[in-house]
Amino acid sequence: MSQEGLVSWHDALVPPKKRLSEAETTQRVLDAATRLVQRDGLVLDLRLRMEEVIEHAGVARAAVYRRWPSRDALAVDVLRHVATVVEPPTVGPEVLADVVTRAARRRSDRGDRVALAGSMLGEAAAVEVELLFSSPEWRTYLLLVAAVDALPDAGTREVIAEVLVDSEARRRERLIAAYRLLAEELALQVVGSVGLDTLVRTATSLIRGSVTQAWRVAPREGAARAAADVRAAMPALVSIHLAPDPDRDLPADWAASLRTKVGSLAQ
Repeated sequence: MSQEGLVSWHDALVPPKKRLSEAETTQRVLDAATRLVQRDGLVLDLRLRMEEVIEHAGVARAAVYRRWPSRDALAVDVLRHVATVVEPPTVGPEVLADVVTRAARRRSDRGDRVALAGSMLGEAAAVEVELLFSSPEWRTYLLLVAAVDALPDAGTREVIAEVLVDSEARRRERLIAAYRLLAEELALQVVGSVGLDTLVRTATSLIRGSVTQAWRVAPREGAARAAADVRAAMPALVSIHLAPDPDRDLPADWAASLRTKVGSLAQ
């Protein structure tokens, strides 16, 4: 068969690509650029390669340049998009259930409830450290937080800052719910008027500070060092904010009850 015949057969068998709307093209490009940012890590000047973004998005080159005449114009929209889809990772219910199981196996008495809570939160924090060290989303998020004030466009700064505030608020609410559940199941009460919000914010600062410090000083062994630091520090932090409830005893089935209830945190 001639070359012309092969081409005509190919054209007959392969359907033409669907013509994308402007909204579909925009979404594909932003999603593709976000995946590339997460793959390579975010840099403050966001030097996107337009042709690579177009290739990963699978859209028409002309449509992209019609929507974004320059790389800088695309970079602004990508930063906005990244801010809406990227959040730092946190431990899930499965990890928390495993932490409870291991804590129950290690514990031979039920005397010091605060130490028990501190030990479990320390273990959970150590797992979170490992997640943060291995997560490109974490590095992207952290650099995005650092980049907000340096963005030249005031409107973009305001939009991204608002998105980041909302992201932090959602994460804080999830952690407060987890800490509250732990306190209730271990018959603990919050000391004074500081509230669980203060404990969560302080614990978050401890974890992130340990990660960033270890990453900068000792990137190779940094994860193990940071995990050891937060594992050691969390019990002391918990002891400042939580105390045994004098009107309640630690239930004998605390571990089974806690394992069952942490599943509700994902809902």
